[in-house]
Amino acid sequence: MIPPKILKAMHELGYQELLPVQEEVFPHVMNHQNTALQSATGTGKTFSYLLPAATLKEKTLIIAPTRELAVQIRDDLSRLTVYEKIRSALLIGGADISVQLNQLKQDPLFIIATPGRLCDCLDQGAVSLDDISLFVLDEADQIISTGQYDSLKQVIEQLPENVTYVCVSATWNERLNDLFPKDMITVRMDDPEKVSSRIDSYCYIDENKKQALLHILNSPGIRQIIIFVNYKSDAEKLAEFLNGKNILASPFSSRYDEKQRLQTLRAFKEGSLRVLTATDAAARGLDLPVSHIIHYDLPADTETFIHRSGRTAHQGNTGISIVLMTPEEAAGEQGKQIAEELTPFIPEEGSSDLSEPVKNTSGNTNTRKYLMRAGKKDKLRKGDIIGALCTVIPFEEIGTVDLQDRYTVITVLNTDDHLSSKLDHLSVKGKKRRIEVLKNEDGLSFMKGR
Repeated sequence: MIPPKILKAMHELGYQELLPVQEEVFPHVMNHQNTALQSATGTGKTFSYLLPAATLKEKTLIIAPTRELAVQIRDDLSRLTVYEKIRSALLIGGADISVQLNQLKQDPLFIIATPGRLCDCLDQGAVSLDDISLFVLDEADQIISTGQYDSLKQVIEQLPENVTYVCVSATWNERLNDLFPKDMITVRMDDPEKVSSRIDSYCYIDENKKQALLHILNSPGIRQIIIFVNYKSDAEKLAEFLNGKNILASPFSSRYDEKQRLQTLRAFKEGSLRVLTATDAAARGLDLPVSHIIHYDLPADTETFIHRSGRTAHQGNTGISIVLMTPEEAAGEQGKQIAEELTPFIPEEGSSDLSEPVKNTSGNTNTRKYLMRAGKKDKLRKGDIIGALCTVIPFEEIGTVDLQDRYTVITVLNTDDHLSSKLDHLSVKGKKRRIEVLKNEDGLSFMKGR
């Protein structure tokens, strides 16, 4: 039985009913059965384990192979449990560890982590896994392919014997069999060796790739798009070319630091970016509002093609994947195979304007986050802040209160623009406190040096 508050959040997130993969996995996790889920990308795998985990409300550890995916899981959890006031800790490299250690001190119900940073915290004695009830490994095959097997093994060795395992992956690596119990129930929802049936795949052959790309981008129906290239420098050059054509584009690759990549993804999700020119760093795990995929450079292999294409057609939607080739590429062995298997792409009449942002409403609940520039160092407690907020808004509209040393992030279940003026200079413990709308949580790093 899904709690009413979680159901309310799900409906606001656009889920009027569970997707097939969620219906299949939910009872297994609720019954504490070790479960291995193998399903194609974009089928709703993340909520397939978050939903029962949030319903059970047991101590949960979620491991993700990349920082971007860990942040995405944390954001999905926050939206799903916005009315439940569930605390979580996000442990990832490239971020302020003091904030993360403070989150651990608050006894979070959920810990979402990358293997390396979690091992660092374990080595420091900052976290214990003794009370973990549910352990989830997301994008498990990528953990192996990115060389994090030993760190993952160190984590698993410290889990209690009675923990429930959930392993989620689009494809399967045999080395995973050595890490998990033999009694795992296997759930396979789609053939992971094939592109989803909800994705229409095409090839487009043209001598001038850049002009062909512009022709595609001008086709009707394009909302947001990822263009995959094989090299970091090409991602930058292509984004620069598109910006010169008045297209809202930005590169995405491992060349950029963690903060830059997260800001780019956030801008894309919010709709202020229409095009990502990306390496295969964006080909796995990320849930983005993508209508079209273009393979500007040929993928290295079939698996890469599947994962790239899988960035579209998420959560029951449909999508389009287009392989762009020159006649010389089409004459090669890989090109011939692609041309034989895929339908030629014929641009439709009409146009798309990618020079203006779009407003993405999917995934938004009726919440707003505020930043108060005061925290533990100012001798404040959560009760002080909640008590002050209750003088302005009803208690039931107060979401989470994340109290840090120098600042506090407050989630309010109310998006009324007039509320900002009511909260301005709120009095907490007899002192006026400045509170402002938090537009970008990644920008909180400026507070640590205050």
